[in-house]
Amino acid sequence: MILTNRRKEAGLCYLSQANAHDGRSSNKYRLYTCVADKSGVTLVELMIALVLSMLVMAAVYMAYQTQYKSSHMEYKVITMQQDLRAAMDMMEKDIRMAGCDPAMSSTAGIIPSGSSSSSIFVSMDLNGDGDTADADEQVTYSMNGTDLLRNSQIIATNVTTLGFTYLDDNNNSVSPSSGNVKSVVVTIVTRSDQPDPDTGKYITRTLTRRIYRRN
Repeated sequence: MILTNRRKEAGLCYLSQANAHDGRSSNKYRLYTCVADKSGVTLVELMIALVLSMLVMAAVYMAYQTQYKSSHMEYKVITMQQDLRAAMDMMEKDIRMAGCDPAMSSTAGIIPSGSSSSSIFVSMDLNGDGDTADADEQVTYSMNGTDLLRNSQIIATNVTTLGFTYLDDNNNSVSPSSGNVKSVVVTIVTRSDQPDPDTGKYITRTLTRRIYRRN
């Protein structure tokens, strides 16, 4: 006999009472029967769930793409800056050594014929044999398109500007042929190989360093 019914989390529950006899005694007990709701979902509800899932996935994908492009561009900028500093350090070492002449018998120094506002030609006697004809004793820095060259070797790419300013003891600008060059101001400007996806413009970096000659 059904006494009452009530709802449970899984569906409808019915409370029923029955009598049981075993021939010697009788017991009353209550039997609970739970019937789950098996109505399911409609096609419209399923389509709505699919559309919402697609929207969420699209938002996640767009966020990933944005983050990926940003981190990829940051990596390229860091690489560009490292290459720029490495090229400048190499150039500083050679310019500081320009004129090294332990034997006092060579013409080591800044060579006017290969030096200008956009290139520099230096020589040094590194092994003290009285000449500058050995390996790495004559070094030229120049541009070939957007490549920065040390002699014929590319040491930096995507370079837009390479500039040299020659100064004397009084910080006056002089010609490289004056014989009174005490320091050289070097300027290198590089840019990213691809435009920034956010602005559509190339990212540029400029490094300027004043290099004092030792000799």
